[in-house]
Amino acid sequence: MNEGLTGPNLGSGLFKKRIAMPGQGKRGGWRVLLGFQKGKKAFFLYLFAKSSRENITDHEIRALKHLTKYYLEMNPDEIRAALDCGELREVTCDEQAN
Repeated sequence: MNEGLTGPNLGSGLFKKRIAMPGQGKRGGWRVLLGFQKGKKAFFLYLFAKSSRENITDHEIRALKHLTKYYLEMNPDEIRAALDCGELREVTCDEQAN
């Protein structure tokens, strides 16, 4: 995303990305909504399989925009506290699925 592959910008720092499932391409894949500030922060907020629902509602988008604003405005100490209490979970690129 830092290199411009952001996907649709839904406003307020909320973006929708399409993720292909192995062997199924993007049409059979996942949708992820995330809060994103280029070069600064990214928060995965919501993930769903396209096969389970076509899209999210306008009401859900409004709620996710509020959540995005909340997380993107957090300072490093607030983020650490949210990680420590389990509100947030850090995801690394080399993490394996259980």
